[in-house]
Amino acid sequence: MEAEVWTLRGRGRPLALLWLLLLLPLAALGLRGSPSAATPASASGDTVEGDVPTPTVQRLAPGSLVCGRPKVMGKIYGGQDVVAGQWPWQASLMYQKSHICGAALIDSFWLVSTAHCFINRSHAPENYEILLGSTQLYQHTQHAQMMSVNRIIMHPDFEKFHPFGNDIVMLQLHLPVNFTSYISPACLPTPGMQLPIYSSCWITGWGMLNEDSEGVWERLADDSREGKRGYRSGEERGRKKGRIAQTDGSPCKEATCP
Repeated sequence: MEAEVWTLRGRGRPLALLWLLLLLPLAALGLRGSPSAATPASASGDTVEGDVPTPTVQRLAPGSLVCGRPKVMGKIYGGQDVVAGQWPWQASLMYQKSHICGAALIDSFWLVSTAHCFINRSHAPENYEILLGSTQLYQHTQHAQMMSVNRIIMHPDFEKFHPFGNDIVMLQLHLPVNFTSYISPACLPTPGMQLPIYSSCWITGWGMLNEDSEGVWERLADDSREGKRGYRSGEERGRKKGRIAQTDGSPCKEATCP
């Protein structure tokens, strides 16, 4: 029997980076909790709504790892391979042992990703795993941790108002992550946080490397990659492209948005 898909109430807000777009509405909700404190599942496996346990802000001892501060630094630009530990919150969401989407670690028990990753796929947590601490999808180093998923929390208004709107999902782990120099959480932005237009932002993950003449993406990167680009608001992107502007809760970047 499939496990339940839990839902959260709230609206997304646009921010510069993918993980900022995903994390801002979750920060506003004040998510807090752990698997042992979770609301009981429904026997039927249906979606459960209401009060949902949510992650605490990670508290680290003085001198230990802090959120958003990688200990490993590098100078690699323009879609190049990433040095291990350079983006320690970057994770791979794997479905039946294969990578399907990136995710961001925000707490020892919690990650965020995009809800569209679960379209036409099972919502049973046992089918998913999280890979942390590795820049390579299928050749893991000694720094990697593979974690099982305990709960999948979809935004209740995903695609309710517009395509890919509120494209947010939270993933709760069975066991807490051991933070290391290669695995640490991203910082949660404060509610209402704004970044200046054209700020330089980083994009990381295992996206497609190129597309053919028909616009079909050809190959998924085996190694985690990074790129730097300027941030523009959804409305501005829409005006420049002559298309519908990206709306609140849409976590795509300029290079891949329709």
